[in-house]
Amino acid sequence: MDIKQLKYFLDVAEAKSFTRAAARIRIAQPALSRQIRQLEDELGVPLLIRHGKGVQLTDSGALLKKRAEILVRQVDNIKEEVSAQNAEPKGEVTLGLPPSLGAMLSAPLIEKITQRYPKIFLRVSVGTSEALRESVSTGKLDIGVLLSTEPTGPLLCEPLLTEPMYMVGHTSKWPDIPSPIQPDAISKAPLIITSLPHGIRLLIEDYMASHHLEPHVKLEVNNISLMLELTRRGIGFTILPRCALYDVRRSDRLRAERIDGLEISWMATTFKERYQPLAAKKVMALLLEEAKKIPEDGFLMQQPQSMPF
Repeated sequence: MDIKQLKYFLDVAEAKSFTRAAARIRIAQPALSRQIRQLEDELGVPLLIRHGKGVQLTDSGALLKKRAEILVRQVDNIKEEVSAQNAEPKGEVTLGLPPSLGAMLSAPLIEKITQRYPKIFLRVSVGTSEALRESVSTGKLDIGVLLSTEPTGPLLCEPLLTEPMYMVGHTSKWPDIPSPIQPDAISKAPLIITSLPHGIRLLIEDYMASHHLEPHVKLEVNNISLMLELTRRGIGFTILPRCALYDVRRSDRLRAERIDGLEISWMATTFKERYQPLAAKKVMALLLEEAKKIPEDGFLMQQPQSMPF
């Protein structure tokens, strides 16, 4: 087995066809088929099921694909790192970010990377903490920003940011309650929050359970923009971290008040077994640097007329 065979196998697995893969990598189809057959003979198991419409992975093939993706990427990174000694960082870096960090961290970070390291090609994925953890653990992402409550397992972790959580509502619907917001007030508010097992939802559920209360969930929405829009329309209240409220303006007629004792912590993670090229190390350093610049408050809170739920 050699790295070329693994690359050929990954090409076929991605294309789901010997014909399409051969055309894409510009190799004769019989030669490509021979390489895959030799790989199967060496491993002693079938990797592909061949049929009239193309191919599909066997269980053994799926396992090899998962491992080969990591190995091929590591080999490419080693080549890049050795050739880039004393040179400007370059190459591809895959970065996974949660949507709630939004404009306050993600946009400034990406802008800084493109300005400081123009030869780094950045691929950014936005997803839930759970999905990003899986992608980092399988080598699909170089760096992922996760909730600190996520199991770390094979990951190396750097503390990134701790921020308060806020209850957000329309100014005309705001109840006559003291600030910071207490758990009993949250239990009475019709909430528009993420569904389980989303990390922020788990955080809210655990917080309420610690006070022997349950959240009053009116709607489950897994999109921050939609959550805020529904809140602007007075349909309910939402609970979000400070970074997610960075773009809230006075014209939005929203009020946000800090929740007593509820915070969310983020960490920057990499895969222990994955070789980190110079470009990825530079991106990680900038991520940690930008996180330290997060201000105390990134939005303007209102002082509306108080009204009961």
